Amino acid sequence: MNTRVQPDKSSPKAEQGQSLVEFALVAVLLLIIVAGIVDLGRLFYTWIALREAAQEGAVFGAICPDGFLIDRHVRNSSYFPVDLSDTSQVEVSSSIVEPGEDSDGLGTVAYVQVTYKNFRFGMPFLSTILGTDTIEISATANDLVLQKSCPDS
Repeated sequence: MNTRVQPDKSSPKAEQGQSLVEFALVAVLLLIIVAGIVDLGRLFYTWIALREAAQEGAVFGAICPDGFLIDRHVRNSSYFPVDLSDTSQVEVSSSIVEPGEDSDGLGTVAYVQVTYKNFRFGMPFLSTILGTDTIEISATANDLVLQKSCPDS
């Protein structure tokens, strides 16, 4: 008598393969989400560094209105996460409005814009959604020094 016992399909051993497949599908999705969050965090952190560099340049420019010195001051303000000294990747533009021109005679106004040309995403999935693997990030700051010129004596 040769009777074979059929395995019970509802036993926990039979469902182990199904659980492994479900875990693999969900793990891939979770890893994509986590990698996207990390990339967006890097993007935000880079933008904050650019904004801080622009603000630093605007404060410096309002006190010392020399375009070359403002550019040098901004480029020396950060090396991480963005190396601002890299002239091929980072543009710094500034303009100064002297008292009496457009600032109602209050003081020197400095406008500084810092642009990072090639922020690269680490996650290829995000670059597929956006259609490019690099984007341009720009931050602008302005500052006014409320210092009137000394009266003639």
